[in-house]
Amino acid sequence: MKCQFALFLGFSLLIAFAGCDKQEASPPGAGNSLGHGTNVIVAYEDSLAGHPIVVIGSERRDFAIAFSRLFQGQELAFSPLQGRLPVVMEDNLGNWWNMFGRAVYGPDRGAQLDFINSGVGYWFVFGATYPGLPVYGLGGQGLAIHPDTSGNWGVPSAYVSQGAGFDGIPALLYPPFINYHPFNLDPNEPFYLESNDLVVVVSLNDETKVYPHKILDRHEIVNDRLGGVEISVTYAPFTGTAKVWKRSGEDASSSFGVSGRIYNSNMLAFDRVTETLWHQIEGRAVFGQRLGEQLELIPHVETTWGTVLWFGPNPTVMDINTGSSKDYGEYPFGDYKESSTVYFPLLYSDDRLHPKERIFCASYGGVAKAWQMSDF
Repeated sequence: MKCQFALFLGFSLLIAFAGCDKQEASPPGAGNSLGHGTNVIVAYEDSLAGHPIVVIGSERRDFAIAFSRLFQGQELAFSPLQGRLPVVMEDNLGNWWNMFGRAVYGPDRGAQLDFINSGVGYWFVFGATYPGLPVYGLGGQGLAIHPDTSGNWGVPSAYVSQGAGFDGIPALLYPPFINYHPFNLDPNEPFYLESNDLVVVVSLNDETKVYPHKILDRHEIVNDRLGGVEISVTYAPFTGTAKVWKRSGEDASSSFGVSGRIYNSNMLAFDRVTETLWHQIEGRAVFGQRLGEQLELIPHVETTWGTVLWFGPNPTVMDINTGSSKDYGEYPFGDYKESSTVYFPLLYSDDRLHPKERIFCASYGGVAKAWQMSDF
């Protein structure tokens, strides 16, 4: 029965791909939604600190991403492309762009858009990190909060808490991966990921890997090599935020670990060369020898495993046999995702939305804006 279902699913996907025709979108308009046509892919053109950006996402496919609209000295205009995942938008020059900001078709094929620091997470952490930030459709709040960052900290140390012990949560180093194919699965042992399970997808230099939340919940950091580049995939379960950093310079041959320190309930990582503490949401050094430095953020997409299966055959995904004794079958924090509970102190509590509503937030030049997933 399971084999028959797999065959049916494969044929269904082939039919779906074959029937995807390009759809024309409405003309771009600054700050306005574009191309609600099929309610699958939605794009917003906006700006942060005067810098033009495009935000594109889909509530149905559970993803949102942001890129700069400045490209080779000009400002591009974008519209969404429907039914062609992982290709999501086209520009006024005739280029088609995928979810990782790479041109896959058109006169600039192979080019890369600049990634804007962005991602999905729980509302409370964005409200605390960027007090009063504007939310699409709700506006912002005129707040003047000036926290004390004295004492060699880049964040107010009064809101830094101790969670687990230093390195008490074991980060992974070059874990094993498998090429997923439903025909290769044991019919008596279901695959550990279901279609609605959240994953982080990273693509560099023609290599793509999938890092599931089920594993990241237990380890928070995966130090890996992708497309010949040393990276760290980070996930903070208490804030629901994923970030991917390039390990460059003096930390290229090192790895990152979980310090156990927490700011606004968000993980502070440490590098094993200097033991500097890094703010996970911003990739910024907030304490130690490298205070004030900024890591290079790598384009990535957080979405569901079911959406990944639309990208193409045989995705490369983390093997559940990581070498750890951790149980990846059960979510380790009970009803935390649904409750209003926040475990650690916050710089500011913004009650405009439920604390655990999953929000997309983009920041640039110290300015942030947020969108509810329902906006996509």
